[in-house]
Amino acid sequence: MNDNITFSVIIPHRNIPLLLRRCLASIPQRPDVQVIVVDDGSDPGIVDFQRFPWPKGLCVELLLTKKRKGAGYARNLGIKRARGKWLIFADADDYFTEGINKALDRYQDAQEEILYFPVESVDSDTLTPTDRGEYWSGLLNRQNREDLRYLHVVPWGKFYKKALIDREKILFDEVPFSNDMMFATKAGHFARGIGVSREVIYCVTARKGSLSFLRTAESLLPRFEVYLRKNACLKSVGKKEYIVPIAPTVLEIGKRAGIGSFCKAMRLVVHYRNNLFFHRRANLFVAVLVHFLRLREEKPPDKYVVYKGRRV
Repeated sequence: MNDNITFSVIIPHRNIPLLLRRCLASIPQRPDVQVIVVDDGSDPGIVDFQRFPWPKGLCVELLLTKKRKGAGYARNLGIKRARGKWLIFADADDYFTEGINKALDRYQDAQEEILYFPVESVDSDTLTPTDRGEYWSGLLNRQNREDLRYLHVVPWGKFYKKALIDREKILFDEVPFSNDMMFATKAGHFARGIGVSREVIYCVTARKGSLSFLRTAESLLPRFEVYLRKNACLKSVGKKEYIVPIAPTVLEIGKRAGIGSFCKAMRLVVHYRNNLFFHRRANLFVAVLVHFLRLREEKPPDKYVVYKGRRV
């Protein structure tokens, strides 16, 4: 590890060069900051990195991949390249606030393995305030710090010790949606110490077309499986109090995606049946369906759902 590098900022990107430039311009130009941009197969007609106007004075390491495996894959490449003691993740359509520079000075020698910061939120185009960051900032005000470990499941608004990520071999899921949920949950669980700051260092934007707001039929099932995997993880580490009921998502899948997707969701439910949690009578029908499908189960649970030849 280069002793001159303390912070590694990792930014996945695809096809939003103007917003990427805004994000980069918000990063302090310091010798102890390494900036890594991982481009996940941008269209050459949209992004010309040979002529890209990088902010003056900022040293950026550009990694190019044509595989288009998503932000999780891109972030994992960035982690492998990172040389800093701290990892800081940013989305290309977000940016850092003026408070980031003071935070870098104040916390460079902090003993905690994860530091949590409040965030601002604005509309990406108009810069008018939105409520997208309120929930995540609100978690910092809870008396129970354990809530942060298991409920703060976004990668931004945090400093991660790279030693934690390397020690526990934590990587982002290379899936199209919710790639950060398991990463944040595992890091939160294994961190030997966490801290909370009151300094706002990051602005998360609300932007039409971003994956965060995409609620199509195609996006619901992959997200649902990540929720189920998180529940399984929480149960395995004895944190059942953070397990999330899944009936509302099953209902949403049925309503938005139709009976075929609903049946696939129910097969996933059977696959993860030992990690479910029901706490309302309205969810009882899902429990009944699970019981019915268990009785009809003829195959081992690891062979239930197949997407394009890949076993799930």
